[in-house]
Amino acid sequence: MRKQKEAANGVKHKVLILGAGFVVPPIIGYLTRDGDIKVTVVSNLMSDLESVKKTYPNISVKQLNILQDTEGLGKLVAEHDLVMSMIPWKFHAQVFPVCIQHKKHILTASYLSPTLRAMEQQIKDAGITAVMEVGLDPGIDHMLTMECFDETYAKGGKIISYESYTGGLPAPEYADNPLRYKFSWSPEAAMTTVLNGAIYLEDGKVGLVKEIPPGGALMDHAHEMNDLVGFNLEGYPNRDSISYKDIYKLKDCHTVIRGTLRYKGFTKVIKALINLGFMDQNPNDKLAPSCPPMSWVCVALIIFKEVTCVVLGLDPKISVAAVEAAIRKKLNMPEETVQAVLTLGILGEKKAKLCGNPFSTLSVHFADIMAYGPNERDLIVMSHQIGVEWPDKRRELKTVRLVIYGEGGKGRGGLAMSRTVGLPASIAARMVLNGEIKQKGFVLPFAPEVYKPILERLKKEGIEASETTTTL
Repeated sequence: MRKQKEAANGVKHKVLILGAGFVVPPIIGYLTRDGDIKVTVVSNLMSDLESVKKTYPNISVKQLNILQDTEGLGKLVAEHDLVMSMIPWKFHAQVFPVCIQHKKHILTASYLSPTLRAMEQQIKDAGITAVMEVGLDPGIDHMLTMECFDETYAKGGKIISYESYTGGLPAPEYADNPLRYKFSWSPEAAMTTVLNGAIYLEDGKVGLVKEIPPGGALMDHAHEMNDLVGFNLEGYPNRDSISYKDIYKLKDCHTVIRGTLRYKGFTKVIKALINLGFMDQNPNDKLAPSCPPMSWVCVALIIFKEVTCVVLGLDPKISVAAVEAAIRKKLNMPEETVQAVLTLGILGEKKAKLCGNPFSTLSVHFADIMAYGPNERDLIVMSHQIGVEWPDKRRELKTVRLVIYGEGGKGRGGLAMSRTVGLPASIAARMVLNGEIKQKGFVLPFAPEVYKPILERLKKEGIEASETTTTL
């Protein structure tokens, strides 16, 4: 009876969205605009469900902890045609087996991990499609890259260098805190990225940044982005760029770098916080959630006694003034950087939410003081610099650039990050449902039949890159 009613109302497909975070509103808006797709959103957070339901009253919502109630998840998956897993990447491995069991297509914007890759034969045997890496980064970055590469190859050229940088940032007028950064996604996940190592290829030589627990060596490798001087940005390498030489089939390439963009000054402040012990991820019993409430200055003193007192050369019985003076001496950095660190409130009287270690406690603090206001807008900047050599030995540098501003006053759905992750994912989902993507197993946006329709439809949504060419 329900299926007959849905068919009578023009519903052709049903999509289950796992998660109700910031990228979900644009997905719902795109999928439901024509009335032929019924959407159900699942989250364990009722506040998030109420928010999306208020904006999109025609959707269904279900409060469920999918990590604990696998049976409940299975029942929901069985009732839908496609599952969009928009939860943190580390939980996808618990969702995929359920989709395989019920033979339902699945899509996510996350990287294809080795754990998921190991399920490929099961996915093919189930006769389903698993679309991955169709957000912003990864996602649009792949599509713009492959579009430029394929056009170059079609004209007989070869790629000799590839540098790609992406950043999700506050619009310049809202970069008003010491880090010049605000969080449109999980603060702890975002902060974890600065502790990663990186490996990249530059001028034919492998440059390696070893990951040193608790990390932070990347912050010494930031450089000014000369092609984006108007934004006053710096960039640093991001994880494993070497693998993309094979993924993109760059056999003639002497430079392959994928990196992250931030406003200048970000890395210096992060480096200072690392040096002071605030980015330490090791458990600290004195910062356990069960401990009595304490101010940030008390948290700082605990961190200094546990981590930094020896480094600073201070007696454990220290005053705030002594700590501040020692910080200035120890950091040996420009006053601007020292002042930025102090302005973060780490020596203030505000109560801290204790999370078991300095890093997590600081991340929650950042989420509070660096959240987007209701009328603030963000900014996405993506820059590909691609070196090309033509058959006559001429060399050119192609710059493919995407700059998208968010819209203030429209909540999470108005963020540029939300739209540039959610829209390509929802376009790809509709392509699977409509039979435009038929391949079984994993599908990534590297083939023209996948990336071209997505890029064309993104243009209609106001997401379009520009390209310039200069002679080398």
